[in-house]
Order: sequence, then structure tokens, then C-alpha cells
Amino acid sequence: MVVAQDTINIPGALYNNDTSPKNWPRMFIDSVGKQSIKFREYPDLESAVNSVRNGLNYLALEFRQNFSDAFETRVTDPLSATDEELNQSGIYLYLDYTVFCFTNEHGLMSLKHLITGFNKFLDKLGIELGQPNLYKLNTPIQIIEVLYGHIDKAFITFDLFGTPVLVMMIVLMPMVLSSVVMMTAKSKSTIERVFVAGVKPHEYFMAHMARGSFLEIFVLLFMETFVGISYGLLLTLLLPNVISLMGSLFGLYLPIAFISGIVWPVEAIPSYFRFVSYLSPITLPLMSIKNIMVRGWDYTRPEH
Repeated sequence: MVVAQDTINIPGALYNNDTSPKNWPRMFIDSVGKQSIKFREYPDLESAVNSVRNGLNYLALEFRQNFSDAFETRVTDPLSATDEELNQSGIYLYLDYTVFCFTNEHGLMSLKHLITGFNKFLDKLGIELGQPNLYKLNTPIQIIEVLYGHIDKAFITFDLFGTPVLVMMIVLMPMVLSSVVMMTAKSKSTIERVFVAGVKPHEYFMAHMARGSFLEIFVLLFMETFVGISYGLLLTLLLPNVISLMGSLFGLYLPIAFISGIVWPVEAIPSYFRFVSYLSPITLPLMSIKNIMVRGWDYTRPEH
């Protein structure tokens, strides 16, 4: 409910130096919407930019003196537009892009609101100029269909965080649980008593596994549980006490998270180093479970 929502009421600075009675900068600001970016007007460009530099706003917009007339020439007769008209018809943006985009996401959301507002602005302007196709004339790229994902939201909580967290937890929690249980059993000689009672090693191992339904996603999670338990039992055999065990478990957590595509896409890792990512027990299952749960793919597409 927090991460997935669009950021609204982003504080922004506005310097409108356009002297034309058409006042198209105001049409553009209204198209962006007061709920999206909350603009505050400044008397000069320097004060507007300084408000961003001082942290009062996340962006500043500048409209130059002859914006409306120059922009009309730009969109209705672009081949005859002079360099000065192109310069005057620009919408100039001064942006603070330091805000972490996955939490408060002001930088990315500011651009999203401005682009959406500009598209609405062109639609309104086209009606005013008697050219209803003005938007299509100036925007050659048209989105026909969104095959996967949601175009209305920049980030969907489940799409972005759900599958990585699910796979990570399904591996790490059984790893921690099984290793701690086994270490406790070793320290109290419980294992010896169990084996003396006639329990076979594989029976003891299976007793610590989680059970799941054999339907695509649950089979995958069940197998990841198996992997997590196996890692936990391996660490139990290799380490002498609980302190070293817990240190090793938490020491494995961050490297696995960073190389498995949870924090950043695997495709961003240099190709000559990417094989390390595929050694992680989470990388390929993460890709598979995301394709199943987000894209609706199934076992008939084993290449993914």
C-alpha cells in the first residue's frame, strides 16, 4: 500500500517568464495536475533553482519569454522554426535526482507526471489550434498494448518485491530453522538417541522438510525449501557451535541477495562475472517464480 502507490504532491518550483496572453505554460501546469506536482511560482530563475538546491523543492521548471508563440510555431510548422524559436519553446527542467527511487521515488515520479501532463497538454493544445491529431504528429511512439505489467503504476509492490522476497524467505527461513534445530540436537546428543532408536538418516532428513502441494508454484517453493534445509544441514555438519553457525548464516544472506537479482537485475552484472550469480540457489528459481506468478507462464516454457 505504500511502495506501489504513485508519489503525489511533489514540491516543485515554477518560473514562468512567458509574456504571451495565451499563457500556455499555465495550460501545461494544469495538465500535469495539482495533485501530482505542487508547483510554487518564483519571481526569477535563480530563486527557483536555488529552492531545489536548498532542498525546498525536487524540481524547477522554466518557461522562457516567448514560449507560447514559439511553441505554436514548433508544433504547427516545425521545419520553419528558427533556432531562437526552438530555444524559446523549450520546457527547461532543473531536477534533484538524489532521492532513492524505490522508496520516495520523487525523481522518477516527477518525470512520469511531467510526461503524462505533456501528453494531455498536447491534446488540449490540438483542440485549441484546430489540430486534434497534434499529439500523434509530435509523438511517433504509440503504446498499443501492455503485455505484462501495469502502465498506470511505476512500481507494483508484488511485481517488484513479492517474488524476490518470497523466494528469499522460502530458502533462508528453512535454512536457519533446520540448522539451529540440528545444532541443538547435536549439542544435546539427541541425534545419537534417534539413530539408536532405529531411525534411518534419510528418514531423519525428510522429517525436517516442509510439505507442499505438487502444483507448479508450490512445487518450485517446495524444492527451494529442500535447498534451504540442505544448506542449513551442511552448515551444521561443518561448524562447531551456534555462534559460528549464526554468523555464517547471516554472512551468506547479503551476498546471496546481491548476486541473485533481488537488489538489482542479473542482466546488469558484467557477462564475464554473471556465472557467479547463477551459482546462487535463488537466481534461477527467482526468474521462474516471477514468470509463473507475474506473467502467468507455466511449465510448457522451460527455457524461461
